[in-house]
Amino acid sequence: MQGNHHHCWSTQYQLILGRRTDIFQEAASVLVLLKEATEQRELKKGKFLYAEAVNRGLLSTNVFLGSCFINLYAKCGALENAQEVFDELPLQNIVSWNALIAGYAKHGHYTKVLTCFNQMQRAGVLPDAMTFTCLLKACGNLRAVEKGSEVHIEIVKHGHLNTNLVLGNALIDMYAKCGALEKARMIFNELPTQNVVTWTTLIAGYCCHGEGEKALDLFKQMNHEGLPLDAVVLRCILKVCGSIAAVNEGKEVHAEIARKGFLNEDVTLGSALVDMYAKSGELVAAQEVFDELPVHNIVAWTALIAGYARDGQGERAHHCFKEMKCEGLFPNSVTLLCLLKACSNFGAADKGRMMHAEAIRQGFTGEDYIFGNALVDMYAKCGSPLNSYHVFFELHKRTVVAWTSLIAGYGQVGGHVIVFYLFNEMLREGIDPTSVTFLVLLHSCSSLGIMMEAQMYFEIMSKDYGITPSLDHYACMIHIFSQLGEFEKALSLIGKMPLLSNRLIVWSGVLFSCGKWGNLMLGNFAFDISV
Repeated sequence: MQGNHHHCWSTQYQLILGRRTDIFQEAASVLVLLKEATEQRELKKGKFLYAEAVNRGLLSTNVFLGSCFINLYAKCGALENAQEVFDELPLQNIVSWNALIAGYAKHGHYTKVLTCFNQMQRAGVLPDAMTFTCLLKACGNLRAVEKGSEVHIEIVKHGHLNTNLVLGNALIDMYAKCGALEKARMIFNELPTQNVVTWTTLIAGYCCHGEGEKALDLFKQMNHEGLPLDAVVLRCILKVCGSIAAVNEGKEVHAEIARKGFLNEDVTLGSALVDMYAKSGELVAAQEVFDELPVHNIVAWTALIAGYARDGQGERAHHCFKEMKCEGLFPNSVTLLCLLKACSNFGAADKGRMMHAEAIRQGFTGEDYIFGNALVDMYAKCGSPLNSYHVFFELHKRTVVAWTSLIAGYGQVGGHVIVFYLFNEMLREGIDPTSVTFLVLLHSCSSLGIMMEAQMYFEIMSKDYGITPSLDHYACMIHIFSQLGEFEKALSLIGKMPLLSNRLIVWSGVLFSCGKWGNLMLGNFAFDISV
């Protein structure tokens, strides 16, 4: 059937092309058919037309036609073909360069975008606004702020910034993605005009870099100026509200969405609402919004499951998972990560094993180190260090998170000798420990009552790895000294603690040990401080 279809349109194309004898008329006919193939992303038709154009010698004199073929191949994702057409052109102008660069940018080949631009400059072809837009997209996604700043200078030099709002928006986006938010705000303020995209881009930048309050203030200013609030900006601000638990502002956005009737039109807005309420701890509201959605997609389910998992309602999270499967939806990696976290939080090893089996069925393997880390952590926290080790052993990439989870798992069940062995193995593999790793080591030293090793770990933590001891590290060390009757060392360490630390916690530990060792004087002193 497909072969018949191919024969049908190829014959039709040949008939159309066969009517023309003049080379310009032939080129015009190819352009019409090529436009249709490009709009429909018909790669086979495009290749047929390209072969016809080459056979008829149309590309030897028509750079614009060649650029259109580059555009077709690029839009269809056939970038090698696009590059071949480009390389075979007798002349490359700004149109052909832009077609190739835009193709690489569209499909995420950002390094190639910069390479093409450098080649274009060496060829003496001057960039235009479209070139700069693609370059800024590449710089933003590569976090190449220095190169982006160079492009910014070129844009100003060519006088584009005051006349091209698309470029202005692209500049804001580039600086925002690179974390240069002050620079992004400066561009925003300097633009002669701003549209919804301008405002949304800066709001999204603040949100992505943890500046939720600034994002919310900017949204309020945007709303005050009467700009239309579309689904994109509303979705973005819901994310902001969820990140800073601004539930009152989130409810106002919810009311605006309901007033505009967006919930029945845009399922992603419904998912964003569920996520906002769930992250704000308003799980009743999250469930109500979810129940009212006309369609439940995987994003909405995952947001609800994550909310219950965060709130310690593991059983409810797993109930949602079962309901989701009944609706014929399969979990993605984020859903499974949330469920594994729920299992970890309430020690549900059986359910954790079910999630592990589900992950295998869905094709998540040891190559996904984030998921692997979560599995190691889940088994460790559920008191199954052997299962944790088996998962750990299968990981293609063993990060410090996985190592620390495994070490903590053995410490939790009293396998303190294995804790020290694994720590040394971790160092041998060139993995630097974290603050949490050292806390696990100190707890194992405390359980075994070994002071010298604890002192060694406490010392190298800051000396060799630059980790500043936290209150938990101090409390653990002071507990070790106190339980062994080394009260002078305990008091000396208390004196070295940061002034703002909550010392009541450590004095409570000293008080308990004073009773054990019969140190009444220090015990009375510790009691007075503790109460």
